[in-house]
Amino acid sequence: MDVHTTRADLQQRQAQFTEELVGALPKASSGDDAHFGNTIRRRLGTVLDELGLQRRSAGRLRELQDALATLGVNVDPPLTEQALGAGDWVRFSYGSFVPVPVTFHLERHLETFVTNLIERHVPPFDRLCRLRRQYRPQGSECRVDLLCRDVVAGRPGGYVVIEFKRGRADELVIGQVRRYLDALRKDPTCQDQPVRAIVISESAAASTVSHLERWAAGERIEWRCYQVSFPVVAAA
Repeated sequence: MDVHTTRADLQQRQAQFTEELVGALPKASSGDDAHFGNTIRRRLGTVLDELGLQRRSAGRLRELQDALATLGVNVDPPLTEQALGAGDWVRFSYGSFVPVPVTFHLERHLETFVTNLIERHVPPFDRLCRLRRQYRPQGSECRVDLLCRDVVAGRPGGYVVIEFKRGRADELVIGQVRRYLDALRKDPTCQDQPVRAIVISESAAASTVSHLERWAAGERIEWRCYQVSFPVVAAA
């Protein structure tokens, strides 16, 4: 097969991919893809396979990106993004995309981030003091992500268990922290002190938020969700 035939074959594969994708996309999209109802997702590796490409070709991907843009199809992230790997997801939609929530790549990164806020007395953690990371209460197999104490009038108060979930979390974490609190009460170093818990995650299931008090079963459990943003405060 000569170069011209190969190029023609690749162009035909691209046209076929574009036609099938456009035909499958909803004609009206609000951009709200919380359940991917208005988008189509493909891994980059799948796109390359459907285009007949054995390896990444910046030129071919740019051609496809331009062809889709002409048809009003938005792509996120751009196919030309050099950091994209074969296993990464690419979204296609007629509408604009809701920004994907920023999450920490690893749970320990979130733990380190919050620990630094506590040590620098940054709200809302300015009334906590850090004790131990990955603390195991005596006589227990539990491992607490971060053990802190409340600071009351400048003096250490009750103990605070902080449990981290880098992504979305649900009611299962409530049972987890309840076990931690129970183990902490039995720890000789923590006895006779009040205990409470803070759960920190990127998001929480709606049912968890509405039923937290019932599932907490009398325990003091506070749930916080983190957001990462960089608002413009001035420009010139």
